[in-house]
Amino acid sequence: MKTKNNKVIGISLVLVFLFVMIVLLISRCTGGSISQKDSLENLIKHVDYSVKKPVKGNVDLSDASLYDELPEIDKYPMSLEDKSGDINLEIFVSPEKAGTGADSWMVDVAKKYNSEKKQVQGQTVSVSLRNITSGIAADYIISGKYVPTAYTPSSSLWGFYVDAQGGNMEMVDDNLVGNVAGFLVSKKASYKDYKAVVAAVQKGEINIGYTNPQASTTGMNLLVTILSDAGNGDFTSEAAIKAFSDFQKNIPYVATNTMQMRDSSASGSLDGMTMEYQSYIQDEELKASYNFIPFGVRHDNPIYSCNKATELEKEALKDFVAYCKSDASQKAAQKKGFNNNKDYSSSIAITGKDVKNALDIYKKEKDAGQDIIAVFVADISGSMEIGRAHV
Repeated sequence: MKTKNNKVIGISLVLVFLFVMIVLLISRCTGGSISQKDSLENLIKHVDYSVKKPVKGNVDLSDASLYDELPEIDKYPMSLEDKSGDINLEIFVSPEKAGTGADSWMVDVAKKYNSEKKQVQGQTVSVSLRNITSGIAADYIISGKYVPTAYTPSSSLWGFYVDAQGGNMEMVDDNLVGNVAGFLVSKKASYKDYKAVVAAVQKGEINIGYTNPQASTTGMNLLVTILSDAGNGDFTSEAAIKAFSDFQKNIPYVATNTMQMRDSSASGSLDGMTMEYQSYIQDEELKASYNFIPFGVRHDNPIYSCNKATELEKEALKDFVAYCKSDASQKAAQKKGFNNNKDYSSSIAITGKDVKNALDIYKKEKDAGQDIIAVFVADISGSMEIGRAHV
């Protein structure tokens, strides 16, 4: 009798097991009870929630603190750290000079300088370099959140801007190495100058990517050039703002910096992009596919001492700058793509106030009047049934 009962129980368990497996299989194949056929209203029935009466809050319309908005400086690590000297200099350096490979010119020079144990007033000097985009570096100096000994952006545009914002810097040299910003345009296109490229973008004829003016010198240079040309020097005129808005509405991609833009070119989805000549000339694929069309002010990589620098540090900095300007260092810069286009110049006159106005316009017009839409995507696969059971 017991044996018979055990068989019945065993068969029952097998049948229950098979039933459960069949139900689970059907649930998986159909997406479970949370399937695409369920409406959002049906799904909400499974969630317990309550509706609170809306409460009016206080809105802070004052400008946010630049100091508080910036992350800790460790987000931008040193590309060279050497504190072996009696005098230790820390320099904010733009990425095309403080990176790796083709972008390592200042890193290479600083390493050699440190190895020679140079002295100023009987004290040894060591140099450390922090790789940081020019615009972000300017924000740290202006806010006072982190101020290095010295700062070498890609262009004097940022020097004008920092001074206008009370950054209190002193020019040490206006041209460490020469460079030029420009458009890279497909060799299949017939555009001959910068204005023709801008007009084509405004008409929606080509897809161009450029770099964020708030961080990148190339992006900033393009912004001030468009505003200056369209407004005949008046950056805030209606014509200037309209010209930039018409340009911006047809831009599919804005990169953080020139290095990111260079890497993005591999996708092949752009007809052209902005870039510095130093990056362009180092890349055989870019040279084969694109023509370089210069625009804006030169990128001659000035270097400034910041207000925290002591007189002894300033003297040590001048010694390091002289080392960067030596024949050997400049020949090394030439091999890295710098010091070309020596005949190129620009008639655009830019002040620190102009740069500030340009950035304000960019913040207001960067969306070109287009609505920003947020999309919520919900996973309705069968595996989400487990999550629903715990709601």
